[in-house]
Amino acid sequence: MSPSLELQEAIYARLLSDATVSVLIADRVYDRVPENAEFPYVAFGNFDIIRDDAQCISGYEIHVDLDVWSRAVGKPEAHNVTYAITKSLHNWPGALPSFVMTGFQHLDTPTFFDPDGLTTHSVVRFVAFINE
Repeated sequence: MSPSLELQEAIYARLLSDATVSVLIADRVYDRVPENAEFPYVAFGNFDIIRDDAQCISGYEIHVDLDVWSRAVGKPEAHNVTYAITKSLHNWPGALPSFVMTGFQHLDTPTFFDPDGLTTHSVVRFVAFINE
């Protein structure tokens, strides 16, 4: 299995098991968002994989975007969801079945109104450092 897929599965499990996150989004964490999905929800966005080998070690730097979507009035709901996700995942010592994650850090979180005029969108960006 690829390191990015193992990482995605571990993030998914972490978010669903975190009580603070689940109070806000229940089980609405998607790889592909279903039609008529209830808001708010989280969708896996971009995964950028950068080879990061060192002497005798095969490694990867994987940048992960988690997209938060809200239809509540204003940005408060999106801010609360992104904060809960960041608290759950920043410096998280997640375990992967076939790889070793040596770090998982929050990078930034831009939040903005979607062009539809109804939706708030946040992108919670992380970087994972993974060795084979």
